[in-house]
Amino acid sequence: MAGGRILVVEDDPGARDLLVSSLRADGHDVDASSNGLEALRLLARQWYELVVSDLKMPELDGPDLYCQLTRRWPATPPHVLFV
Repeated sequence: MAGGRILVVEDDPGARDLLVSSLRADGHDVDASSNGLEALRLLARQWYELVVSDLKMPELDGPDLYCQLTRRWPATPPHVLFV
């Protein structure tokens, strides 16, 4: 999946920056958000092959984000990796 579009969803700025920089160094096109609601807004404008998400976040946590993804795109939700 080198070069794929990835969305990092992490409320901790240090962890978010580390994930983004590591994935970019591996050749991926990476965007980031600080919570699940912001991630849904980004996904409405741009499709991502993978969502790397924290489990516990304010406003909309990882499991609830996953539920929203499967409701909004039931046939083809993006792949989700929880960290």
